[in-house]
Amino acid sequence: MFHKLMHSPFMMHLRKPCNTDWAKLILRVAVGAVFVYHGKMKLFGGLAMTTGFFDKIGVPMPGIMAPFIGGVEFFGGLLLILGFAVRPIAFLHAATMVVAILAAKGLSSWAKIELEVVLLAASVNLLLSGAGAYAIDAWMMKKGSGEHDASMPMAPKA
Repeated sequence: MFHKLMHSPFMMHLRKPCNTDWAKLILRVAVGAVFVYHGKMKLFGGLAMTTGFFDKIGVPMPGIMAPFIGGVEFFGGLLLILGFAVRPIAFLHAATMVVAILAAKGLSSWAKIELEVVLLAASVNLLLSGAGAYAIDAWMMKKGSGEHDASMPMAPKA
């Protein structure tokens, strides 16, 4: 039954390979927007409250870590949306989510960590797959590839 359904003419679009660059753009914009929102709340809406919360849960140097994490989330989210430095930013976001899951939320309840787990998975996805073609990173790689190839020619094949 499922085999017949998948081979029906109505389903032919599901059998075609998808454009992964559009998928990466959509993921970057969605995840970046969530990080911008949460970073904005930490930086501009309640830095003292965030610092107090970090102190309460035992984060070392809460006075430094609260603005740092807020900055990583806010400015890193903006960079994700633009597609600039996606892999390093995704690494920082993934690390932030691991700490949020283990230290801030605890593993006591799925309901408390579901957003952080999704953001962790999305960040790891972007870390592994990169920004895609519709990103500043891709534009910079194309622009600089001629200079790079000229300065570091490939070794001749043996």
